[in-house]
This record gives sequence, structure tokens and C-alpha cells, in this order.
Amino acid sequence: MSIIITMLAVFFLRVVEEVVIEKEPFLIFLEDEKISKEMEAFNKCLIIDDICDGGGTFIGLAKELKQKNAGDLYLAVSHGIFSKGLEALNTYFTKLYTTDSFKTLEDGVKQINLSGLIKWVF
Repeated sequence: MSIIITMLAVFFLRVVEEVVIEKEPFLIFLEDEKISKEMEAFNKCLIIDDICDGGGTFIGLAKELKQKNAGDLYLAVSHGIFSKGLEALNTYFTKLYTTDSFKTLEDGVKQINLSGLIKWVF
């Protein structure tokens, strides 16, 4: 279990490193879906969650953030199912990140290969 946690931590660290940050991004955890006034000061938002199936929750959150004048939005999920495709998500997010834990994707998302992470961890 600790190996999996380490691999996912490395995945998210790589995502954070890739998102060029002028200010620290505001991390939004979906268990607290309220968007605070302080978030409006951030020009980049990185949303992190464990899984994305259809993407409706993330699209709703992105709409709310955009109404509050948020800048670039980034989404990183450990397990990208994307059962409704990537087109709607790519409309709202500057970049999507996931691993290949569920399936290999062709376009529209930056995918990190878990076998590469396994080699890096060991």
C-alpha cells in the first residue's frame, strides 16, 4: 500500500512542477465544495482528486470558478475514467493530468505512465 501512495505522491509532484506557478495555486479538495472569496486572487487553480468518471463535478466547479474570474484551471486525477470523453473538460481546463491506471488515452490529457513511476520509486 505504501508503494502506491508513494507513486501517487510522485505523480502529483510532477504535475505541480509542470504547472508554471507565478503564485502558489489554490488546492481545491472536493469534500469542501465552497469557493471562498480568497480564491479569486489566484490566477491559476490546480484541482486534485482521486478519480474522474464523467467529469460533471469538475465541470460544475470550473464554471463556478470562472464566474469568480479564476484564471487557468488545471485538473489532476489519479484515475481518469473519462466515461463522457474529454471534450467538455478540455473546454474549461487548461490542462488535464492523469495516470494510465485505468486506460491509455491518446489526446487531450497529459498522462503519466505508472510503470515509469514504479521504476523511479525503485
